[in-house]
Amino acid sequence: MPAPPTVACVSSARAAHHPRHHYRLAASLAKAGYDVVMLAQPDLTPGHEDAVPIRYLPVRSNRLTRMASAPLSLLRALRMRPDAIYVLTLDLLPWAALAKLLRPGVAVVYDSNDEYDTFMLIKEWLPRPVRPVLRRVFRWLEPWLARHLDAATTALPATQEKFVAAGVRSTLVRNFPPAEIADGSPHGPDFDHDVLLGGSLPEEQIPLLAETARLLKERQGRPVRWLTAIRNCGEADRELLERLLDEAGVREDFDLRYNRPFTEMKELMARSRIGFVLYPSGVNYASRIPIRIFEYMAAGVPFVASDHPTTRLFTEGHDVAELVPAGDTAAFAEALDSLLADPERQRAMSLKGPELVRESYNWELESRRLTDVFDSLLDGKVRRSASPAETGGSQPSNAVARETS
Repeated sequence: MPAPPTVACVSSARAAHHPRHHYRLAASLAKAGYDVVMLAQPDLTPGHEDAVPIRYLPVRSNRLTRMASAPLSLLRALRMRPDAIYVLTLDLLPWAALAKLLRPGVAVVYDSNDEYDTFMLIKEWLPRPVRPVLRRVFRWLEPWLARHLDAATTALPATQEKFVAAGVRSTLVRNFPPAEIADGSPHGPDFDHDVLLGGSLPEEQIPLLAETARLLKERQGRPVRWLTAIRNCGEADRELLERLLDEAGVREDFDLRYNRPFTEMKELMARSRIGFVLYPSGVNYASRIPIRIFEYMAAGVPFVASDHPTTRLFTEGHDVAELVPAGDTAAFAEALDSLLADPERQRAMSLKGPELVRESYNWELESRRLTDVFDSLLDGKVRRSASPAETGGSQPSNAVARETS
């Protein structure tokens, strides 16, 4: 029987086991019958479980060397002679366009996981006057380069709208969790931790966390058992976090876990009473959608989150979360205090999230859009047959109207 089409997923980030790239996109293509290999730098901490085979790229110690190595990363992917290359990070995009020009027979797809033009405004390593200029440049450049590829996938509606307006063949594929997380098991009643903060914790969020923890401890009149499971956390951020927690008088209340395998999150959520999604205020975060809110819902974890429009879109009217003004540490502490003091409300909220995920906010629905993209590009090379029940009868579409399930 002929071999299945091969897909090389390429990332320049030092996060080979990225939740979206590795456990969602690459894993779903492999499950759909493609021969998938991941090319990426090793994670900051070993011990992660592979969803697909990984060929590790040389470690690049800083941003400059990572960007300079981008053409070599694409060259390594081309040498594998794949049927398709799936480019997963922004700095690889220009070289992906060049690869498409040099190898027109290889399908090249780009994934935009963030609103990268707005992201320029919070890059601390960039001179402040340069940031708005780069935002305008990337707002135009990213869609323009993506137009030269065969297709693109996006994680955020704001990015999808820009890509569609620029004429990119683009499909929105959201970061919803696997439905299997929403297994219906009761949440609690015994917990090791009171508050869980998972995911990434950028530098600008660390002071907000320390101040919130200090205010919450004052309100509770007792130590609060915090658990942080922070992804992609370097040494400088660790030092800053531990120093600020110590200065706030709450360091001893925190169980700090860095760069743990993504697959541990289900167990950590099961042992935590409530969740916390800490996003500051400002345009930089207004259109971003935290992956963690869907994972909290799936696991039946009631949570407190910053009240941004994107978070409100998925939680309003469902009674799964308490939303408070973004960046307001006093409001964060008050909401966490109120929810911790109300076990009945915790239980009621915990029952609604899993049902919502099983019905609407799950990766199984989103992954069909992803496989539709590759099936359409590799038609004639796919050595599998999918029934209408397996595909859900869905068709590739750029329509932003399909953003919500």
